[in-house]
Amino acid sequence: MRRHQGAEQQLLAFAEKTAEAIRLRGARFRHVVTNLHIEAGDGRVRARCYLLDFVTVDGETKLLSPGEYDCEVVKMGAEWLFISRIVHMDGVFSIP
Repeated sequence: MRRHQGAEQQLLAFAEKTAEAIRLRGARFRHVVTNLHIEAGDGRVRARCYLLDFVTVDGETKLLSPGEYDCEVVKMGAEWLFISRIVHMDGVFSIP
């Protein structure tokens, strides 16, 4: 489990590696979110769900890792904004 507050450079590096896999190897990624559970109250929401990350390269599809999202959302004016997202992955994976 990692918290990425203020970790823009790490997130950018992850996004660039994903883009490279798409560009150089024709990778196709699928991000599946299921079992959304929402607890709401007093202008705040806690949203949790399961996630599955798949990648297909050269016609072969692999599950990268299952995991969970745990998010906190608050209402600011007329908008709902994420104030935190914790990602719990079941295992470590690398982008092919």
